[in-house]
Amino acid sequence: MFPFGAGFGYHDAKVACTLSPPYMVRCGVTHLSGPPGDEVVQVYHIPPTGLKVDHPLPIKRLIGFERVHLPAASSAPVSVSFNFTTNDLRLVDKSGGSSLYPGAHGLQIWLGHGAPANLTAVVHVPEAE
Repeated sequence: MFPFGAGFGYHDAKVACTLSPPYMVRCGVTHLSGPPGDEVVQVYHIPPTGLKVDHPLPIKRLIGFERVHLPAASSAPVSVSFNFTTNDLRLVDKSGGSSLYPGAHGLQIWLGHGAPANLTAVVHVPEAE
């Protein structure tokens, strides 16, 4: 009925994020209304579309999360940041190992409700010699 991570509270909040090279995600979580409460900022990795692989890929997978407290009286966003590496963007391959695929990897950041923040991290994989 509800997706993983969907939380319920008596307050309303929103998230806004930016991506700094190479893979630093910085977010501000803003309390909009209601009493104080906690939010769990969740970061999901979405594989590049159109990959030609001989194995199934996940639709998305959780790669980071952090709980933040939102005081009711404050209108200033609460800051949270995640520093990812290319290892966080690797996907399990057919042999059970992990592979890094080139392309536009999606990063979806959400609070479990409302609209997520969507970012794109472009990965360039050097050619094997």
